[in-house]
Amino acid sequence: MKFHASSKLFTTLGLWVAIFFTLSILFTPKQTWGVVCERKDSASQEELQSIIDACTKQVNDLGQQRNTLTKQIQYMDSQIYLTELNIQENQQSVERIKKEITSLGERIGELNSTLTHISETTTDKIRAMYKRQRRNPMLSTLASDNLTTLLRSVQYLKRTQENDRNILLRLQDTKVNFNEQKTLREEKETELNILNDQLASYKISLAAQQRDKEVILSETQNDEKTYQQILSRARTQISAFKTSAVNSGVGGVIGANSLGTGDGSYYSQRDERWAYTNIGNSSESIGSVGCLVTSVAMVLKSKGTDVTPTDIAANSCYFDLCTTAYMKFSVDLPGGHRRFSSFSGNISTSDINNKLDGGEPVIVGLYPSWGGQHFIVLKKVDGDDWMMYDPLFGPNIKFSEHYTKDKIFSAEIIT
Repeated sequence: MKFHASSKLFTTLGLWVAIFFTLSILFTPKQTWGVVCERKDSASQEELQSIIDACTKQVNDLGQQRNTLTKQIQYMDSQIYLTELNIQENQQSVERIKKEITSLGERIGELNSTLTHISETTTDKIRAMYKRQRRNPMLSTLASDNLTTLLRSVQYLKRTQENDRNILLRLQDTKVNFNEQKTLREEKETELNILNDQLASYKISLAAQQRDKEVILSETQNDEKTYQQILSRARTQISAFKTSAVNSGVGGVIGANSLGTGDGSYYSQRDERWAYTNIGNSSESIGSVGCLVTSVAMVLKSKGTDVTPTDIAANSCYFDLCTTAYMKFSVDLPGGHRRFSSFSGNISTSDINNKLDGGEPVIVGLYPSWGGQHFIVLKKVDGDDWMMYDPLFGPNIKFSEHYTKDKIFSAEIIT
């Protein structure tokens, strides 16, 4: 008996486990049923969203593994495909919203016609009702031949009044429905505008991602060793920028233009408007490693090109491999400008003075006494010293207050 009872208990438990397992499968969202990030000729809206979710996860996973050129290219390919999927989904949504707007327009037209008809009918009824109300009920009674005729008249009047009320109610309902449909169409039109803006943004991102891939393959010649050399150089220099910023003792992020604007072209890399902005496709911020980016923006601004450090940081291919935060030397800058090293061999004070006296601000790279590397802009000669715009300390500061000339390792102008 005990064995039989135990068997029955286990059978019951097994049945419940089976039911639970079946229900868990049935109610598991479809996107978790083995959907992978792979190309598909056509997909429904639901399938497309599932693939987008899978590709988003893949991009996030690959983003943590970009330590080789192969992984980097895999990441870029997945990113490009994800953007293409987002464009496809966006276009489907645009077409759907357009159809809804067209349908709403037709519905509004029908309601408008109905509203016009009911309004005209109501106007006629109101006029008739007004005439009836002006008649004296006693006169109607006396004019009646008999009681039957009178009762019929009263019943007719009652039905007419009820019909009039129904028409007025219908008019009110139609007005409400008409206004609701108009509001809904306006909301759909707003949604369509947002989707179109988003679509344009996706297309810009796709073009940039495709360009970045072409650039990185060109720079490395699809060679892993070259990729690692460029990546190592960029990491070393960015680390030096971080060391300089951290050890300088200037503090953290500051308010907009807190250090002043100098002649109107000064920018601080610590300015709250862009201090937290990432440089290109890297995870490095302007506030942390943006001394060169900020210096280039300052010189361009002084030459009449209206840019900020954010504008420079936004172009990923201004930087090594289009993925790091170290700025390339030979790039086409906003306003048709280019960085140009006007010094060869040892950098002399007289060479710098000649450029400054000629009205050319000079960007210099140096080794601060507190360590690391830093870039600043020299603005003019000041006796045996220079006046500088420093991305960390501020505008119109004497060079000698923070640095020594023998620590300069590069000097350049922007043509």
